[in-house]
Amino acid sequence: MSEPKISLALAFIQSDPDSVAKILEQHDSKDVAKFLAGIPHPHASPVLQSMLPQQSAHLCKLLNAEKVAGMLMHLPSSRIVAILRHVNKSRRTAIIAELPTKVEISCALLLNYSTEMVGAWMTPHILTVPYESTASEAIAYTKTGNAHAYTDYVFAVERNGQLKGRIPLTNLLAAGSNTYVSALTEECRFTITARSLIYSFSKSAEWDNEDAIPVLNKNAQLVGILRHIDLRKYLDKPFIQSNIMSPEDAPLTGLIQIYGHCLKALMRSMKDCIETDIRS
Repeated sequence: MSEPKISLALAFIQSDPDSVAKILEQHDSKDVAKFLAGIPHPHASPVLQSMLPQQSAHLCKLLNAEKVAGMLMHLPSSRIVAILRHVNKSRRTAIIAELPTKVEISCALLLNYSTEMVGAWMTPHILTVPYESTASEAIAYTKTGNAHAYTDYVFAVERNGQLKGRIPLTNLLAAGSNTYVSALTEECRFTITARSLIYSFSKSAEWDNEDAIPVLNKNAQLVGILRHIDLRKYLDKPFIQSNIMSPEDAPLTGLIQIYGHCLKALMRSMKDCIETDIRS
């Protein structure tokens, strides 16, 4: 491709990453990963941000950790974490290790939860589709979704990850190909936040009608679901009846765990700086 055409393509990517993301999501993942790896990181980053997290995560699995970190480092930490939740732990650790220390610490804070918090028991493996897509486009997204996803419902989200509602999968499959997802979406009557104390929701009347409840972060972005089966696993822990933590204690415990991880990251950073000074 000639220089003028390359410049034009990069200008289009920079001006309308949402449209570029929508186009690329319809192509073979290996080709898309190769394409993003071949353009400057500041141009590739907005495209990854505009894609659904599971789509971005799939591309991240096809590239080396250093290349992925180079693209992710330009994104808000909340978006980086939304993507990395769909990547297995060893791969996630490798990618985070390549991020700048400040970003690494921020991601650690967002990824770690006390065992008394909803986030520690939720699953990120869900099917999500763009709210502005058609039924046929949405079905294509579900085909590339996680094989172990909870599949009774498909969740409709904005490009920024904010939850718009849910669609019974059977309704989506039965809809006309040109029917818009927005017309099929029903409101999620009840949601919870990832850093809420899980025990406080264990007696909720919502569990009489729901098998799973959407979990949101502080920006109202969908990060997963809390299934009733996982709530029961929490309640079945041997110490649950005798050692229920108070609302004041649980977040403190979680923060201690998280800041311990952050302290390690800071120590590694200081060690690198010291070694650099010694060598110079």
